[in-house]
Amino acid sequence: MHRPNHLNAATGLLIIEAAMSNINGDPDKESDPRTVEAVDGEIGMVSDVSIKRKVRDIVLAKDGPLWAQVSKDAGIQGSDGFDILERPDRNRSEIASMKPEEFTRRFWDARVFGSNFLESGDGATSHTYAGPVALSWGKTLAPVNIIRATTTNISPVQEGKSRGMAPLSYRVVEHAVYSVPFVYSPHNGKKTGCTAQDLNLLLHLLPHIGLLVARTRPQIIVHHVWWAEHSSPLGSCSPSLIWTSLTPTTLCKGPSHAWSDYEDVRTPEIKGVTITDYAARA
Repeated sequence: MHRPNHLNAATGLLIIEAAMSNINGDPDKESDPRTVEAVDGEIGMVSDVSIKRKVRDIVLAKDGPLWAQVSKDAGIQGSDGFDILERPDRNRSEIASMKPEEFTRRFWDARVFGSNFLESGDGATSHTYAGPVALSWGKTLAPVNIIRATTTNISPVQEGKSRGMAPLSYRVVEHAVYSVPFVYSPHNGKKTGCTAQDLNLLLHLLPHIGLLVARTRPQIIVHHVWWAEHSSPLGSCSPSLIWTSLTPTTLCKGPSHAWSDYEDVRTPEIKGVTITDYAARA
């Protein structure tokens, strides 16, 4: 597997299939799958925050089997330097007292995704960095059909009731394929101290975010983690050329029902670009 070079620019693309799943609920719509209105219907959306949260959760569970296997595959020994900044139990006063070098050396997600940690007060330090890996919001390649249903529970949640009921609590996309573009900037990577090892870990983590299953997220499949590395820090071609070359073609009209409703792509050849699929299965 190609090992990324943190000194060169890179263009990436995730291709994620979701079936009877809600990959990213919208808090403004009672956790409905995120959508936006388009000419042909509702297009599904997934936020960059959602993707990064799933990656962080794998790294955060250092005693879990996913971290054990992925870190081994990525050639990482030990866990020093791979703490997570975006975690619920972080110590704000401790972080605010850190020197910038200590901060970036400790937190892997800050080196890769950047940080907006703000703190005020005497002796406090705010750690704000633009991350070298910038994920765009992803969108589906075809309109989506949302399924909503009321569920019941034999255990009541109110006194005097014989059962519990959750009106329209089940909200999923019937089927969709999401395209999530991202880029890597060596300029920002220099500022945060992002290394080739940091990028290698990220690219080994992304294929497995579908293993973070839940009741409304049972079928998430990452088909591709494309990494198109340019031959220079400035880039060898337009990122849009790469994204277009790596995006499957939609064969259906209206919402899709299976992966077979798309024509997948073969690894293209683009001058000055080395393309690797980190989700490729042997």
